[in-house]
Amino acid sequence: MIRRLVALAVVVAAVGTTSLAGAAQGHRSRPGSADPPDPYFPLLGNRGYDVTHYDLGLSFDPSDGALHGDATITATATTPLRRFNLDLVGMRVDAVRVDGQPARTRRTGGELLVRPAEQIPARQGFRVRVRYSGTPQPRTIPGIGAPNGWLRSDDGALTLNEPDGARTWFPANDHPSDKASYTFHIDVPEGLTALANGTLTGREDDGGRTTWTWDAPAPMATYLTQVVIGHLALEDEAPVDGVAIRHAYAPSVRADAASAAAATPEMMAFLSKWFGPFPFTTYGVIAPDSGVTGLAFEGQTFSVFAPDVFGQPREASTVLVHELAHQWFGDWVSPASWGETWLNEGFATYAEWLWADATLGVPIQRNVDAAYSGVTAAPNRSATHTGRSSMFSSGVYQRGALAVHALRVTVGDDTFTKILRTYLGRFGGTTASTEDFVGVASEIAGRDLGSFFTSWLGSGSPPPLPSGPQSAGASSPQKVLQVGQA
Repeated sequence: MIRRLVALAVVVAAVGTTSLAGAAQGHRSRPGSADPPDPYFPLLGNRGYDVTHYDLGLSFDPSDGALHGDATITATATTPLRRFNLDLVGMRVDAVRVDGQPARTRRTGGELLVRPAEQIPARQGFRVRVRYSGTPQPRTIPGIGAPNGWLRSDDGALTLNEPDGARTWFPANDHPSDKASYTFHIDVPEGLTALANGTLTGREDDGGRTTWTWDAPAPMATYLTQVVIGHLALEDEAPVDGVAIRHAYAPSVRADAASAAAATPEMMAFLSKWFGPFPFTTYGVIAPDSGVTGLAFEGQTFSVFAPDVFGQPREASTVLVHELAHQWFGDWVSPASWGETWLNEGFATYAEWLWADATLGVPIQRNVDAAYSGVTAAPNRSATHTGRSSMFSSGVYQRGALAVHALRVTVGDDTFTKILRTYLGRFGGTTASTEDFVGVASEIAGRDLGSFFTSWLGSGSPPPLPSGPQSAGASSPQKVLQVGQA
């Protein structure tokens, strides 16, 4: 998530719980919510169907911010459906069809209730097409106050969807528990570039406008969808272990951004030694010339960065490796609920520590000591199930990373690496919970680590740190080149 925004924001810390059990218990399930409902966003996600593909046709006018959408959602009913809900906020719905037949609709809050002409039997596939239009209105990221959703920029737009912004610009089952593949057809004025997740498969000019088509076949959570529109130049780099590398820069930030992004191959090789092969077929850095101050976000297959991120090369290096690490932790394996964000941020923060130790001359113990002091000073900041207002608090990042390091020094590097790779292999392309990770760690370590994780992730003073390997460089699977070296 937005690492530097978290550092800049004043976040109110919530008192955490020492329990690792899911916080969704006690919520009443209803058609307009996932089952069980998300502990922080009980109306995100919907029961009764599983989306397999989104085909999004988007036509954008930068002059007034108007967006016209034509979304075709392919899904399978998991129960007989006389009606179903989609998450959609603010946009005007112009027409809805289910399997080609007009459907009745009703809007209530952030829900679009759809009644197809005929009941959809369980286990049957169906398609719903929604034509909609309007000017997307941003929402606010809990605890941070920064906007999310479809955000207008100086010359176009960019999206920032974590945790609930996707529903501001397309109808969706807007919860990580329902991943799907995507196709984007983005129509913009000629001269602008439109980027999205995955691979560019087509570009067609017609009547002063250009349609850019992107295909993202790997399962993806709605919050990871990424659209960036503006004056951006696409630049292909040499593949890394078969992974296509494509960056996109605005002219005004190209020099600094390209210099920082030049370390991408080394970063990918370094993280792959710990986490296993890069999980997608393409990756790149997007650097528009405007955006939320401090923005750094891990859209699947592309990470987007605000211009100010590149102001300090050493700090930029750690931000870039943080977002790259999310491709494994957050994108390939996504959180089962929004009470599990430490599974994203704890591992991405620890990746920063490993990288800084191996390449920037910052001993990992320095970051460990700083995090330990911070956790000790604010022991009620847990890493898991913190409460909605603190879902991106320092406890999630720092205490989460500290728990990862404690695991590493407790079990040793070989077992630690096997735990990470087993977890990613078992849950890749889907979602996982804290309980899932604890289960894998206990299985590979050959002992029950439940109380270990409760003490490190829950509220209260952290235990004494176990002794063990303190250097990512000396004991890691690979020592990489210094940033900037060929």
